[in-house]
Amino acid sequence: MTTNKKAIEVIKSANKIAIFGHREPDPDACGSTFGLQDLCQKLGKKADVFICDTPADFLFDVFPFKKAKFEFHPDQYDLVIVSDLHSIDRLSSIYQQKIAEFKNVLIVDHHIVGEEGKIETKNYMIKQVAAASMIVVDLFQEAGVTPSKNGATYLYAGMMGDTDRFLHNNLTPDVFDKAAYLMKAGAAVQEVYDAFYRKITRKTIATQKALYSKMRFINRGKAVYAVFTTQNLKHAKIDVEDVKALSNSLIRIDGVCLSFLIYQLPDGIFRVSMRSSVDDLVPFANKMNGGGHNFAAAFNYEGDFLSLRKNVMLWAKEIMHV
Repeated sequence: MTTNKKAIEVIKSANKIAIFGHREPDPDACGSTFGLQDLCQKLGKKADVFICDTPADFLFDVFPFKKAKFEFHPDQYDLVIVSDLHSIDRLSSIYQQKIAEFKNVLIVDHHIVGEEGKIETKNYMIKQVAAASMIVVDLFQEAGVTPSKNGATYLYAGMMGDTDRFLHNNLTPDVFDKAAYLMKAGAAVQEVYDAFYRKITRKTIATQKALYSKMRFINRGKAVYAVFTTQNLKHAKIDVEDVKALSNSLIRIDGVCLSFLIYQLPDGIFRVSMRSSVDDLVPFANKMNGGGHNFAAAFNYEGDFLSLRKNVMLWAKEIMHV
């Protein structure tokens, strides 16, 4: 694995850097990529963030998406950094081949490493911490530079997203140390909280209403699932990003220790987002060619709605060992 010192050396040896997060970007993907851009600029490097998927509406209140780029021309860059992922299929499809063929790639990730589709590079910086944004904070500290106020805000937002306001069981003392460090650097903490948690839109209300109407309890109420097909989304006048924003909602139900929030992507494939308060989800996610964290993981399911409903009950039994 690449050390903090080596990662800084790789960045310093580059002239122009292209930075990518995973497809369907969440707060940590956005926070770590824009935070890395701030780091590169602090080190005197030119750096661009690339995004082609439309992020969820609430993220626009925090992150400068208008400054991100869409078309990637590899010959204009001598280093690619990918953050919050390590497998090629987690990138947006229009970037996958170009990055797979790129000769100088630095991986910044916090997910458990799987061999399936792993990006080939010698520069792997992977730590099993709560958020990729935390690793970027490590890099700032290693380089001896302080994030700008905007950079600190992006990284704080990334940490908030992947800990859900310090609610998840992925917390360590280091999480709070880094949050304090970013606050001292000027992170706009209140703006992040307002954007992520205090502002409720009509679409949020419609999504919550649809979610609770679709949830079904299984395994004697210890597991719950909800499925959104493309038709369901259209009928409720919501989209995938609206549903994704509620990924942590079902696991909060009293007595529930396993939840599945399932939504159909535009290509017809179902995305299965799992949360657990007890069981390690990584082995099952890896078995399904997915991945993630011990208590938050996901995979894709290529099948129809009826087979999905049957399988989710089998999946719950396998995960919960019943």
